[in-house]
Amino acid sequence: MDSESPPATALADLITEVAALSNTNTLAVLHDRLAEYRALDVADDLARELRTREVPAADLRSLARRLLENGTRRNAVALGIVMLGVAGDHRDRELLLLLGSLEDLTLYAAVALANSQQNRDAAVYELAQRVDGWGRIHAVERLAGTCNAPRP
Repeated sequence: MDSESPPATALADLITEVAALSNTNTLAVLHDRLAEYRALDVADDLARELRTREVPAADLRSLARRLLENGTRRNAVALGIVMLGVAGDHRDRELLLLLGSLEDLTLYAAVALANSQQNRDAAVYELAQRVDGWGRIHAVERLAGTCNAPRP
């Protein structure tokens, strides 16, 4: 990995490498590396960078889920949610709703739901109903301009 690369590019390089290997030792290395970065600073660039890669979606999704199910550090889990937003699908809805109910992760989960679910507005609306404070604000902001969310 090139130490002169922008953080999102360096992380995407590592994610691409780990997704191909898929073993416990490399997952731990990835987890610790992701935890070093403030998720909010790299999330959008990382998602953009991952979309340009030819990482099989199933491998990226599997890696993201393993990070989410085993992660112990907030930034690593938040960036795992970003990865799931790139490669996830309808099967990930409940996990994203669960993690999104933690206020620190709501923003990432709302974006991931919007990017990975067929009925994105309903998924984000459901998340908004589960949270308060800034979590709800983040979710409701993602619903701006929509008329598809269910009515209470």
